[in-house]
Amino acid sequence: MAGPHIFINRKPYALPDEGSVLEALRAVGIHLPALCHDDRIAPSGACRLCLVHVKGSAKPVTACTTPIGDGMEIETDTPDLDETRRSLLEMFARHYPADAIRRFPDKAFHQELRARQIAGEAPVRIPNPDLDDRSHPYIAVDMARCIDCYRCVRICAELQGQFVWHVRRRGLETRIEPDGPTLRDSSCVG
Repeated sequence: MAGPHIFINRKPYALPDEGSVLEALRAVGIHLPALCHDDRIAPSGACRLCLVHVKGSAKPVTACTTPIGDGMEIETDTPDLDETRRSLLEMFARHYPADAIRRFPDKAFHQELRARQIAGEAPVRIPNPDLDDRSHPYIAVDMARCIDCYRCVRICAELQGQFVWHVRRRGLETRIEPDGPTLRDSSCVG
């Protein structure tokens, strides 16, 4: 059985399989940032960086959570989508340590920042006991580098069957915290 025929950025494509819009984009070689996405867990669209326009939708949709459909017309490269992605990345980088971008250049988030010439705000990483947790013998936690993508929470729950990490509060007050006062004192099995 043949897969869907779709249009991406005004070009026709015939895909071998069904799947998400993000999978279709990757199959034809179009890169979209998707920092919250991991192929091992269910898509969530939390980072909003993979927004695309789909003809017939009133507003942009997340490519990772939207199933592909035959005849679908998708746009990934409009000025408003580029501006939205840039604004989101600037927001994520607002309190992000700039030295981490230099020290770990291959991380997907850092590559997206560099591609748009966005720098982290904090010039030097200063240890902060509210953000650093080095109590666990195998896992070091540096929440100064957290962008609230929730991958750690979801991977721990969905793949490991452990519910150690929790999302606390919302908005600018959002925090990812273990279920104990420290990671060592949590239910983490390492």
